[in-house]
Amino acid sequence: MTFDHPWALLLALLPVAWAVWEWRLSARRAALLLKAGTFLCVLLALSVPRMTVYQTKVAVALLADTSASVTRKI
Repeated sequence: MTFDHPWALLLALLPVAWAVWEWRLSARRAALLLKAGTFLCVLLALSVPRMTVYQTKVAVALLADTSASVTRKI
């Protein structure tokens, strides 16, 4: 995995540090973890992660007309 903006990964440490700092003072720790996790995900997305996958896939679609407008040939 590569990152277009690796400097943004350093900013991802800020929500973690904030959560550690507020952990002692917070009565709603689940909400604190959700907020910190949300900010962490946003900052990780700002670093624009890229993953190269070498894989080819083939898709096949089949359409069968079974309506009455098609006549049967005998």
